[in-house]
Amino acid sequence: LVKPGGILVYSTCTLEREENEQQVDAFLARHPEFEPDASAAGRLPALRPSFAEPGRLRIFPHDFGSDGFFIAALRKRSFHG
Repeated sequence: LVKPGGILVYSTCTLEREENEQQVDAFLARHPEFEPDASAAGRLPALRPSFAEPGRLRIFPHDFGSDGFFIAALRKRSFHG
């Protein structure tokens, strides 16, 4: 459950588009009440260069000497009225 205005985070330790972007795109297609959280980069300034798209972060092994990661932050829209 995510309250209106809340954030859902999807994260994997892979860089495969099938497990990352494609899953997020499919989720957003089924759940129009969610949208990418464009403010996520502002909350993670050290990672800002890794944000290729609003709310989507890709960390490559050479970035920090770690595994590759994908993180998507999705905000539940606040409907008024």
